[in-house]
Amino acid sequence: MECLRDRCTVLVLNIIHMGQFVCYIRRMSCLYNKFRPPFAFYGVLLCLFLAAVPCMAQTATPPESHTLTFVSLYHEDIPKTRFLILLYTEALRRLGYTFKYVNVPARRASMLANDGEVDGELIRLAGYNAVYPDLVQVPARNYCFGHSAFSIRVKEPIHSWQDLAGKEYRVGVFRGMRFAEERLAELGPSVVVERVSSSDNGFRMLVIGRIDIFVTTRSQYYSFLETKAGKEYIRNQDSLGTIRHLGTWDKLAIYTWLNKSHQRLLEPIANQLRAMRREGLYDQYYDQAGLPPELKPYFLCIE
Repeated sequence: MECLRDRCTVLVLNIIHMGQFVCYIRRMSCLYNKFRPPFAFYGVLLCLFLAAVPCMAQTATPPESHTLTFVSLYHEDIPKTRFLILLYTEALRRLGYTFKYVNVPARRASMLANDGEVDGELIRLAGYNAVYPDLVQVPARNYCFGHSAFSIRVKEPIHSWQDLAGKEYRVGVFRGMRFAEERLAELGPSVVVERVSSSDNGFRMLVIGRIDIFVTTRSQYYSFLETKAGKEYIRNQDSLGTIRHLGTWDKLAIYTWLNKSHQRLLEPIANQLRAMRREGLYDQYYDQAGLPPELKPYFLCIE
């Protein structure tokens, strides 16, 4: 009997609470009906929200995953690297990505990009995936260049790799310029190849007589002249000898390569680069990067 009495008490309390809840709902309903805003008020709120959405999208910072990291063997202070940093920062910004550049040695750059530890390699020739199959090429040229020979001692013009054969030259080449290294190796033992860690070191070796010819690019020569060592050479050129440009050959195009996981980005990036060329941004960034005016048509693949 005592248990039944307790249950009845609980039931009565629940009924009372339910009645109080129903009364509360009725009071809220009356207040809502009394002060309910007109339907147009909700329409205004909806319009304000829709107008704010594009502004929020434009000011939002891309998440960390939207940063794409590119590597290359060239230092970021070199004018042609500055040109590409400007170019790809803008191209990727238009696609909603943030561009990041890291300078690493040549072989390591390719391995990092091929293994997917970074997103791509910024400066390589067409066909590079024959060596690194997990890289895919952005189908738009970054710039054009040719291999150039520079010397103090040698006077004869050089217009091809074969012009270096059989002369017993000591030829310097930047370690990591794979195409140039392979062509020099094909010339046989009469050509002694000296691999240098940077173009600046190559020109220094040329000045002190450790090599006879340095094979690099004309843009690298102008970059050398901007360095401390280059300015010192200019001041002492009469005693050190004049660095001569003996010739340029093998006009080639440079492309950017992505890890294959970014295959879907190839055409969007290429389309942005083509649009930027039409807009005149290639010319603008060329000047902004400090590249020599006399090389512009060649470098921008216009000639």
